[in-house]
Amino acid sequence: MSCVVAVRDKASVMVGRDSFAGAGDWYETRVNAKVFRLGPLVIGCCGEPRVSQLVRCCMSWKPSPVGYLDFESFLMTDFIPSLKKLLQDNGCTWREDECGGETMRTQMVVAWKGDFAVVEGDYQVCLPSNLYSAIGAGASAALGALHALDSHGGLSGGNKVRSALEAAEACCVSVRRPFVLLGTESQS
Repeated sequence: MSCVVAVRDKASVMVGRDSFAGAGDWYETRVNAKVFRLGPLVIGCCGEPRVSQLVRCCMSWKPSPVGYLDFESFLMTDFIPSLKKLLQDNGCTWREDECGGETMRTQMVVAWKGDFAVVEGDYQVCLPSNLYSAIGAGASAALGALHALDSHGGLSGGNKVRSALEAAEACCVSVRRPFVLLGTESQS
């Protein structure tokens, strides 16, 4: 698994990830992009590596939330339908959920300017009430660290993301350095 952390800092969002890949009794450090830019978006993925590869390399359009009522509307009416079609067309792993719908074996953080959301495996769009979120195997430790750091101001979003990933690495065998951070462009 992995860990991806997002922190809203003033008018931008910092997203960071670890470099772990593994299964069973092996693991390795990878340079594959778990956090990347897609047009004006910064996207971080945990779970099935094929999903992040397809989104990063095969989306033929560059999505933009400009012109939508809000960021959630963009995700629900444009990003999610395009993501589902991309994954279906490229034979990504699918399974039926208990309600008969398709799911992906991935969670995503999608950030734009000062907004971010978590996209769950069932394509549910979650808008965190906190200024931070974390997904993946190390999420619990990262969220605990972010909660503690949130009450002690003075750290930048990037320092909070790095500290949360360090906490996840200390508590979870499937989170490893190096950590990679990307930030959105500030809202104007």
